[in-house]
Amino acid sequence: RIPFDKYERVLLVQTYMKIKDWPKSEWQTEIKKLSDLYKNYALLRGLKIDSQYRNVAGITMQIQDCVYIYVHHSGMGQVRDRNTPEKTLRRYTHNTQAHFRVAEYLSQHAQSRRISNIAKNLLLPEALIRQFTIFSRAADWENFASLRSRENLGILLRSGKYLLKKPEVFLKALAIICLPKIYYKLRRN
Repeated sequence: RIPFDKYERVLLVQTYMKIKDWPKSEWQTEIKKLSDLYKNYALLRGLKIDSQYRNVAGITMQIQDCVYIYVHHSGMGQVRDRNTPEKTLRRYTHNTQAHFRVAEYLSQHAQSRRISNIAKNLLLPEALIRQFTIFSRAADWENFASLRSRENLGILLRSGKYLLKKPEVFLKALAIICLPKIYYKLRRN
C-alpha cells in the first residue's frame, strides 16, 4: 500500500467539494476521473501499480470520510452558532458512525493481523460504547436495551484484551454489561 500524499489528499477533498451536493448515483463519473488521474500521477512518479491501485471502490470509501475533513458543512454549524444539545448529539452520532466504518474497514481490509485485532477488539467496542451513550443522551431506553444483544455484549467483552492499554474502554463495557441502568442514567445527565 502506498499512502496518499498531500497532493492526492487535496485532489480528493476538491473532488468531494465538487460533488458533495450531487446525488450519489452521479458521483461515479468524477470518482473514475480521479482514479485515472491518481494512476497517471503514480506512473509519472515511476511507481509500479496494479489494477487495485487507487481504484474506484477505494476512492469511494475515502471520499465518504471527506465530510469529516470539511469542517464547514451544515451539520457542524458555525463557531458563533449556539451549541444546542440536539446539535451536539447529532455531531456525536455522525462521529460514531465514522467510528463504526473505520472499525469495519480495518477489520476486513487490514493487511496486518495486529491492526485487524485492534479494530475488532478495541475500535468496534469503542464505537458500540459510543452508540450506547447516544441512546442514553437521547433518553431512549428502548434502543439502549435492544442494543444489549448477546453478540454486542460479546463485542464489548473483547475490549478486555486491551485492558492495560485502554482500561477506560473495558471499564465502560463492564458498566454497560453489569450495570446498564446506572450507565444509562449517568450518561443521560
